[in-house]
Amino acid sequence: TQSTWGARYVPKVRLDRVLRYLPEDVVLEELKVDAQGHDAEVVAGVGKFLPRFKCIIGEFDTTAYAAAEKSFSVERLLQDAGFVFVANGMWVNTRFAADFKAGRYICSAYDVEATQTTILAALRRAPRPPLIHIS
Repeated sequence: TQSTWGARYVPKVRLDRVLRYLPEDVVLEELKVDAQGHDAEVVAGVGKFLPRFKCIIGEFDTTAYAAAEKSFSVERLLQDAGFVFVANGMWVNTRFAADFKAGRYICSAYDVEATQTTILAALRRAPRPPLIHIS
């Protein structure tokens, strides 16, 4: 009933169901997740919109949460979407390397912060896509 709504029931909505209403050219600065060991599932719920984020911050090491079950590799999911690990649960999107270099980003949280130097160093470590030769 509506009188107990929120007290016993918290509705779950995948982020991709919300993000689909944004214009396609909108760049999303940051996704900060703190879902008590379920951060990886939240990030997976972003779906095809993941590459539109410049920065993802979360607790992806679930060893402290006994109830958390991760049946996939969030690291692989982020890498496949173009992200590189910086530090302390922070990942940045290599597609926005120019913005990071120019200082055009918001990528911090109360418990996580990386300097521009640290972010740029992580971007330099990122694997380069293979060159395509057209003959």
